[in-house]
Amino acid sequence: MDIGITVEPYKGISAADLLKLVNKIGMNYIEINVTILPTLVECIPLLQKFRVGFHLPIVGLNDYDFAGPEYQEQIDELIELLNANHDRMNIKCYIAHPPEPDPTINWDNLLENLNKIKGPIVIENIQEMSHELFIEFVNKAKSVLGDKYKGILFDGPHAYLRGGDWDYLLKEHIDEITYIHLSDCRTYETPNDTHYPFGYGDLPVEEITSLLQKNNYSGPIILELLAAPDGRVLDPIVESYLFITRKFDKLRYLNAKLRYLLLAPFIRRKLKGHGINP
Repeated sequence: MDIGITVEPYKGISAADLLKLVNKIGMNYIEINVTILPTLVECIPLLQKFRVGFHLPIVGLNDYDFAGPEYQEQIDELIELLNANHDRMNIKCYIAHPPEPDPTINWDNLLENLNKIKGPIVIENIQEMSHELFIEFVNKAKSVLGDKYKGILFDGPHAYLRGGDWDYLLKEHIDEITYIHLSDCRTYETPNDTHYPFGYGDLPVEEITSLLQKNNYSGPIILELLAAPDGRVLDPIVESYLFITRKFDKLRYLNAKLRYLLLAPFIRRKLKGHGINP
């Protein structure tokens, strides 16, 4: 099983330096996005050490997406860059959201652009979309993308924060789920998709992991994690990673825990040098 985290530049620490750190801890899968592209030349040799997922841009974070016709020039430039560097970046799949903030529009434009990408694509559930509409979009994606479509990405916080039958996809479409996003969140906060490490919110992570184990899930699990509410970064994020590896891969858990014990003092010094609370 592939278990890893998202990697992007953080408070003065480059993506390349973060890639080196997560490699030393023993992670075998990472997810990246457009924030890595300004330093792509430096990062490519490091990306070869991992299996890589690439999260395509979304309006809320990157100010454009693959759905809006008004972004077509940016979309075409990114598609050209990704297709030219797909193998060098060791990309195993691309992650796509349905259109946001309005998930009912621009389906055809989004799917047409996704079809231009060299590589497999998974479709991620979003908080703004009902289960029924999401499955309708997934079925259309299957018909348009053909063999490029590689399943549903189940984002735990997105499903949970919708409320109601949050576990619908896990229970009714588990055979189609091939990729997982996890982080903690608080239903009582606004905004609430805060990407906290585990233990700082109310996501039922034990229930989610139990359902995955019960159904013999074996695809990637990616932790989309930012700082804890108290500002700490290192221990909360690594502890979240260790929690998942302990659940799904005991040998990797022991290996990562030992590596972290040896590396933690060095990593803490580096973070403090950037003014980051480890």
